[in-house]
Amino acid sequence: MLNTKSIPAKLTIAAKAHLTIPEIPVFANAIFPSLHEVIAQLELEIISPPEFIYFGIDGDPSTLFDLLITLPIKEKKAAPAHFDYYQSEAFKCATVEYVGSMPGIKQAWSALYQAVAAAGLTPSNQCREICNKWVGFDSVENVIELQLGIED
Repeated sequence: MLNTKSIPAKLTIAAKAHLTIPEIPVFANAIFPSLHEVIAQLELEIISPPEFIYFGIDGDPSTLFDLLITLPIKEKKAAPAHFDYYQSEAFKCATVEYVGSMPGIKQAWSALYQAVAAAGLTPSNQCREICNKWVGFDSVENVIELQLGIED
């Protein structure tokens, strides 16, 4: 059975990049220390796990797409250096929990896309990964909620 849910809008602090799938780990590893430093400097309160928000990603390693790496926060304070506040919109999605290493996540995404198609739903151009537990790129203990946007 396909799980769907509606995610409410969230206030976040975000880093944006235009990149390809193979570039994600390098960007994420480079940006997280700076992002956490700014959060500490501004005394922002993180309210939920990191979210990777993808726009226009299609699974092809050579396709350029937009990525927002976000941390949901309680409220805005001073303007963050090198980052932006981002208000995500409410988001209707199909979802599945993935447990495993990043090299195996493509198969989980493929299965979610197939389940959405089998249910007669239309995916949107946005999807998200919620990093509920992050141990490391190759860890089988990572817990990531995959959220595939679906059209109304």
